[in-house]
Amino acid sequence: MSPRSTIGPEQRQQPTLAEVAALADRLDVIERHQEQLKRTLRAIARESGVSIGCPCNRCQQCHMLVKHGSLSCPVCGYQESL
Repeated sequence: MSPRSTIGPEQRQQPTLAEVAALADRLDVIERHQEQLKRTLRAIARESGVSIGCPCNRCQQCHMLVKHGSLSCPVCGYQESL
């Protein structure tokens, strides 16, 4: 008869060091990619004469675009003048 494990189910669900390291690596890649996208978006906005504003108060899914004296959300279409 083999001995039973004394490790409870809550202890088995803890991530291993290798899993944590892999997640940290993935997070680093995602953060670098996000920074690249932010820089690219700022450059596109600057080239097209649009500014990027705050998150949309209505849908919270996108940042507002500022152009021609008004704010507009490209996702839900909400608009307000400045």
